[in-house]
Amino acid sequence: ATDLRACEIRCRFGLEAGWDERWESLSFGERKRAQLGCAFYVEPDILCLDEPTNHLDRDSVQMLKAAMREFYGIGLLVSHDRELLDAFCGQCLFISEEGATLRPGNWTEGRSQQEIELQNRSRIREQEKAELRRMKQELLRRRRKAEKAEGRNSKRKLDRHDHDGKGRIDAARVSGRSRAATDLVRQQRVKVERQDRRLSGMAAVKLREYDFKIPYGSRSGRNRLFALPAGELMLGEGRPLAYPELRMETDDRIGITGGNGLGKSTLIRHILPKLTLEPERVLYLPQEIPESEREELQARLAALKPAEQGKVMQIIHNLGSLPELVLSSARLSPGELRKLRLALGVNEDIQLLVMDEPTNHLDLPSVECLENALADAECALLLVSHDWRFLRRLTRKRWDIRDGILKTGYWE
Repeated sequence: ATDLRACEIRCRFGLEAGWDERWESLSFGERKRAQLGCAFYVEPDILCLDEPTNHLDRDSVQMLKAAMREFYGIGLLVSHDRELLDAFCGQCLFISEEGATLRPGNWTEGRSQQEIELQNRSRIREQEKAELRRMKQELLRRRRKAEKAEGRNSKRKLDRHDHDGKGRIDAARVSGRSRAATDLVRQQRVKVERQDRRLSGMAAVKLREYDFKIPYGSRSGRNRLFALPAGELMLGEGRPLAYPELRMETDDRIGITGGNGLGKSTLIRHILPKLTLEPERVLYLPQEIPESEREELQARLAALKPAEQGKVMQIIHNLGSLPELVLSSARLSPGELRKLRLALGVNEDIQLLVMDEPTNHLDLPSVECLENALADAECALLLVSHDWRFLRRLTRKRWDIRDGILKTGYWE
């Protein structure tokens, strides 16, 4: 399109002429910007955005936010970007294993309300459990009292000539005093059974605590993992990426930053064949796992021995997915597929973990869990991400790409 609206959209999202002709050479971030531009161009009444910030650099996220502020239709947003959810959502639908709950306010407000609700439910359930214990103790007390009364009203221990004693026992039975204790036991038993049913109807509150530890990862015994002399990479349309001498030691943690289309993924693919490690010692997670690998990954999972499969499923669980769904699903979501690829490394001696936009497609608890896990990993890390908070915690060195030049340094 060449109308004024199209020109505004191209300018807003930084869309260049000819992108449609070289779609395959575009980065995932550039493709995402083009898709967003098309969505806003048609000015729909209802706009549904599913993880719109995936693959976007910091500048592109600001472009998206500006476009969303000017959109006055109905918006449905699925995202793990907390800042985006807080800025634009007036109510949030929280989906869990127990179902879906719509709460007013943005994500932070809804999450706080969710925690309050879970704490209240947990407190009430504990009170009901305490009441059931008290009722059972009372039932036990009444049973003992009834047994004692029954013992007093038994004639077995009386002398056969003790006619007065037998008369008193008969009088107690006739008057109903003997049955009173038994009736109290029966009444208390009914109360206990009613309270037990009440407690059974209250679902247990799961206050999930993510404690994912990568149970693999070791430091390589080699001197270094790779060393590249200064050089130049050719990107799309003949654009060069110049880089200085690059090297990675066995305990290095390096974060690669830069805008969309500047060559971060290309640099990773250039480095991988230059590694001194055996292929089985390297775990590489690209931005998107190709469709062709879906069946391969699921076949690898199915072929594992029970003990090995159990380790993989534990990681899947601790990353926030249901293992039974991963085992039974014919088509895994992108997030579940990434979790499965990462989890399969549990049975391998990984010495270098290379991840390109590792938080893409992961929900918020899973992102936090992955961050904690990588902080404890023994292997070297080479991470590409637009999430600076994620990189600052996990990496010491920073390779930043801008204006066609890669500069090495440390986080400030």
